Amino acid sequence: MPHQSALLGRALSMTRAATVGLLAFVLPSWVGAAIPGQNGRIAFQSTEGGPSHLAVVNSDGAGLRPLPFAPAQAAEPSWSPDGTQIVFAAGRAGGLHLWIMDFFTGDATPLTQDNTVSDNTPAWSPDGTKIAFTRCGGSPFQCDVWVVNADGTSPLNLTQTPDSDDRQPAWSPDGTKIAFSTNRDGNLNVYTMSSDGSSPLRLTDTPDQDLSPDWSPDGTLIAFARFDAQQASTIWTMNAIDGTNPLSLAPGEQPVYSPDGTHIAFVLVTGSNSDLWTMNADGTGGLALVATSAQELAPSWQPLNPGANVPPVAVAGEDATFTCESEETAAVLDGTGSTDADSSPGTNDDIVLYEWWIDFGTPTEEFLGTGAVLDQLGLASGTYTVTLQVTDSAAQSDTDDVLITIDDQTPPEIGVNLNRSVLWPPNHRMVNIRANVDAFDFCGPITLLELTSVTSNEPENSQGDGNTAPDIMGTNPGTEDFMFQVRAERSGTGTGRIYTVIYSATDPSGNMGEGSGEIKVPHDRGRGKGNGGQGGSGGHGQGKDKGKGHGNGHGKP
Repeated sequence: MPHQSALLGRALSMTRAATVGLLAFVLPSWVGAAIPGQNGRIAFQSTEGGPSHLAVVNSDGAGLRPLPFAPAQAAEPSWSPDGTQIVFAAGRAGGLHLWIMDFFTGDATPLTQDNTVSDNTPAWSPDGTKIAFTRCGGSPFQCDVWVVNADGTSPLNLTQTPDSDDRQPAWSPDGTKIAFSTNRDGNLNVYTMSSDGSSPLRLTDTPDQDLSPDWSPDGTLIAFARFDAQQASTIWTMNAIDGTNPLSLAPGEQPVYSPDGTHIAFVLVTGSNSDLWTMNADGTGGLALVATSAQELAPSWQPLNPGANVPPVAVAGEDATFTCESEETAAVLDGTGSTDADSSPGTNDDIVLYEWWIDFGTPTEEFLGTGAVLDQLGLASGTYTVTLQVTDSAAQSDTDDVLITIDDQTPPEIGVNLNRSVLWPPNHRMVNIRANVDAFDFCGPITLLELTSVTSNEPENSQGDGNTAPDIMGTNPGTEDFMFQVRAERSGTGTGRIYTVIYSATDPSGNMGEGSGEIKVPHDRGRGKGNGGQGGSGGHGQGKDKGKGHGNGHGKP
């Protein structure tokens, strides 16, 4: 059975150690337990744009966005039964630990913190009180299925056969059983056991490797992935009671039932690439949801159990044109007109999440951000279809579109302040100059802030200046260069030297503004006491916190 360390998160075998260093971070990606309910979003593990992190997408492929988790790389999400929280594995230098994230706010708290072991593949119990997971320590085969209360208390080893590499727990819909994969028979098979760890029962018995079990919401079937001798993976189903009537559905791995049981989310591997797909529960109607050059792994389908909850109504605002000339004409998205009948009187406080996208559900979809009001959109001049998706406390959501036009012909404003405005005495020495540069734009963050030039109004060598050269050193025009040197020198026959420092800032529409500062070397002490920094095309005025760019020198050898 081949080793997996070269394949990020792919479930080719169970031989890889879960405890790994952060610099060589490789995450296994196996999850289970679809919880009955209505179909919500699909959470998954992604490497799009960098290290492994969590992301979500609507079940039709629209609404893709990352779920930031700053402390570490994150993987293997599993939704809570009410669809409001996600338990997941995250890596630090000590290995993998479990965390719980509030889906609406992104706040996360640790669930397990034992640095002597590595915890992964969490699965939430249907009643929400417990989380089953894999705990590994020692060799790569030293893994057992554990369970812990959802508040992190009372961890309990259920399988107590670490040499068998017991992993990937998945709860039955009624919470009485747990399916898992194990190597206790010499190759990977799917077993079930009672939720207290008793009565283990083998369900599969083939020369192939069977793993990633997941129960259908009605509890009658278990879907799993089967790897043959060539490591080709196929999704199968079988009777949950005794493993009879095995049925091959389609190529793929890591299957997870939708909460209503009509679909299966899974991972399709092509070459070295892994994409997120769905299909009908009978294996027909395959559809790629997230297909990128990155790795999409470990799907978990959000259950919605709204009861008497009334869904929210999204209102994305009126179509508008923004010229970006002032605070009043800056581009802004306003979803505060959205409503929810379950809110407190006079409020819409049951709406707990506002999300904004461009080209929602198309190949050019772009996530803009979250918040009832969103400014600093970072969009170039043009016309855009923007979609607002609002979600309430029961995780039900609604969308609305708005058409916005950005007609930005106003350059950014920029101010340059230098740490030295006057150099005295004119002793021909090079002096370190540090620039503090602030720029802002009313319609978007500064996309480029760079040094344009450092010039002198006098030639390098003239009568009475000491004939030393060069007089300007360490500049890199066209870059974010905020530290350089100029010489404390001036012509003996002139009225004083002036060094002029120019920086430029560019906004998303390509408009460029410039700002400058001066450094004077007076002819004598009675002259040249000027200001070292000058603003750009205008004062900051209202909106000075809009679209800011900032740079300053931190020293240069």
